Amino acid sequence: PHLDVRFPSALLEIELHTGRHHQIRAQLAHLGHPIIGDSKYGAHTNFKKGAIALAAVSLTFKTATGDEIIAVKNNASFDTQK
Repeated sequence: PHLDVRFPSALLEIELHTGRHHQIRAQLAHLGHPIIGDSKYGAHTNFKKGAIALAAVSLTFKTATGDEIIAVKNNASFDTQK
């Protein structure tokens, strides 16, 4: 994992091995560090209207047959300006 601290926030790089619903959101909130804009999980800082500061920048998976690996990349922006 990669951590870039910019007080009072931090940019995290997280590698998941499962796809459990709200896994990142729930675990970070449990640690007392909810995602910016995630009022459902206790954030008090706003992000862009109707959004939270969480995005997948890459996704890699095997096809249903397991014969091929697909990798998708995204250039996510975390500009906090509304």
